[in-house]
Amino acid sequence: MSNISSNTVFHFTNWGNLLSILKEGFYPRYSLENLPVSTDGNVKLAIPMVSFCDIPLSQIKEHVKTYGSYGIGMTKKWANKAGLNPVLYLRGKSELNNKIQTVFVDGRKFNMALVERYQTELESMSKNPSEGLLSKEYLTKMTKEIISNMFSLFTLISYTKKYKGFSEKRKKKICFYDEREWRYVPDHKKLSDIKCMFLSKEEFQDKHTLSEANSRIENTKLNIVMKDINYIIVKNDSEILTMIKELENIKKNKHTGKMIKKLTSRIITYQQIKNDL
Repeated sequence: MSNISSNTVFHFTNWGNLLSILKEGFYPRYSLENLPVSTDGNVKLAIPMVSFCDIPLSQIKEHVKTYGSYGIGMTKKWANKAGLNPVLYLRGKSELNNKIQTVFVDGRKFNMALVERYQTELESMSKNPSEGLLSKEYLTKMTKEIISNMFSLFTLISYTKKYKGFSEKRKKKICFYDEREWRYVPDHKKLSDIKCMFLSKEEFQDKHTLSEANSRIENTKLNIVMKDINYIIVKNDSEILTMIKELENIKKNKHTGKMIKKLTSRIITYQQIKNDL
């Protein structure tokens, strides 16, 4: 019986981004996601992430059409060490979806109410120190802890996705479950400005605003080790020699010729996948 899951997680992109990944690693980028946490489907969150798929090469054709003909396949061992996790797909009317929705919505309201209460107390204390019921240090500490707990909820939600929904990339309704997505989402404590997670659709569509937001999470990139690369995918045969030269230029000062030969042997083309697999 053939495996449904692959021994590799794939990231598909364009030529320029593929070269950047080989040179520097994976940089998370904000993606405006329609979250499965409300009945009207209007809750959106800008999630910093790197997306991968766990799909065998024999079934990758449709995925490539959407995300690009260039890709890199990393070992599952690397994926586990890097902290990737499969996405939890939620069906709109399932009991699990309802429970997660309740936890998220109620938890956010409760934590926000506490933060507002403590901030009001701090403001009152600054005007009338003798009237404060709690110490300034305690209120400040509790406010930070509550905010941390609140963003733990956002971390949970960052790894959820609708089972089915409208795809902005494909401009039609699809079954997201077929993408078998894995994600890397940086810990919010590593983010210099968590406000970027609340970018509006208009702000997200502004190239300058989005570029500025992405520049603030460059310190959360995923490093790669060459031995953990299972595949390098280019579009067609004519690009293989170009990729070999790029690999030699990228790694000539860091790796032996033996490692370069191993990498070049792992180059395949989308044309091969399309025609042979």
